[in-house]
Amino acid sequence: MEEKDLQNYFKKQCKRNGIYYRKVAAVSVRGFPDCFLLKGGIVYLVELKSPKGTGKLSPHQKREAELLTKEGANYFVAASKKEVDQIIQQLLLASS
Repeated sequence: MEEKDLQNYFKKQCKRNGIYYRKVAAVSVRGFPDCFLLKGGIVYLVELKSPKGTGKLSPHQKREAELLTKEGANYFVAASKKEVDQIIQQLLLASS
């Protein structure tokens, strides 16, 4: 499975569960998370990693993760369908 396949799976699961999903492309900011999710007023930022890869964040991604979580953001990393499903379940529980 490639990262784009995981991205498509994530998008479909969000749609199925009524979660607002957007792919993010941050201008002039390296390392910003790939996905923006919104459900019941709760925002999650998710970095997707290739299931074939190491699953490790780059230095830029680590910096962004630290900055975002320090400010109270709901930030997650997913490298598998199982991790995607866990994030969705957590968002659904938190927004109910």
